[in-house]
Amino acid sequence: PRVGGLGEGGARRPLAGLDILEPVLAARGAAHRAGFVHRDMKPGNVLIGDDGRVKVADFGLVRSVDTVTSTTGSVLGTVAYLAPEQIDQGTADPRVDVYACGVVLYEILTGAKPHSGDSPAQVLYRHINEDVPPPSALVPGLAPQLDELVASATARNPEVRPYDAVALLAEAREAREALTEEQLDAVPPGARTVEHENAENRTSVIPRALTVPRPLPVNEDGDGVSRTARFQ
Repeated sequence: PRVGGLGEGGARRPLAGLDILEPVLAARGAAHRAGFVHRDMKPGNVLIGDDGRVKVADFGLVRSVDTVTSTTGSVLGTVAYLAPEQIDQGTADPRVDVYACGVVLYEILTGAKPHSGDSPAQVLYRHINEDVPPPSALVPGLAPQLDELVASATARNPEVRPYDAVALLAEAREAREALTEEQLDAVPPGARTVEHENAENRTSVIPRALTVPRPLPVNEDGDGVSRTARFQ
C-alpha cells in the first residue's frame, strides 16, 4: 500500500496517538530483543499506509546495542529526539529509542516539540538539563496517565526509563486500559478534523485490529525477527 510519513501537522486525539505508538513500539521491541537500536526515531520515520498499518522506516543509523558512538563533530539522529546520554556520552542502547518514542508521543498529543531553541546546541542543552514537560501543559484536561507515560519514556536518567520498547509498550497498554472512551476521544484544541486527517495524512484512528501486534520474536529462526523489526 501507499504510505505517508507521520510528519507534523497538529495535535491528535489520544486514541490516535496510542494507535500510532503501539505498533511502533511492537516493531522496535522486536528489534531490541534481536539486539538492535534504531537511534533516529522521529515522526518522519513513522509511515502509515492507506490500510492503516504503521511501519518504521530509515534504518541508516541502526547499530547493535553494544555500539558506542562519538558525538564529537556531529550528532547522530535528529536533535529534537535525542536522549541526554546520546548527547553527552555518545551511548546508544534501547533506552535511547524509548526516549525518542516518548518525544514522538508528546508531539502527537500536543502538536509541538517539547524542547526548542534558536540553534541545535540550545535544543541539545535543554534535552540534557530540562525534563520533557507534561503534554497536559499544552493540552489542558489531557488524562494524567498520558502525562505519566511521556514522563516515564523521557526520563533524563536512563536507569529509570523502561528498559526497552517492549517494556514501554506494556506501559502504553496499561495507560490505554485506564482511560475512558471520553478521554481517548478528547479532541485537543486546534486539532484538525478527523475528515482532514483521513483525507490527507492517514493519521486518524487506525483500525483497532491493526494495533494488536504479533508476538514479539526473541529467538525465532530464519528471517522472522528481521522482517518484524524492519517492516512491521
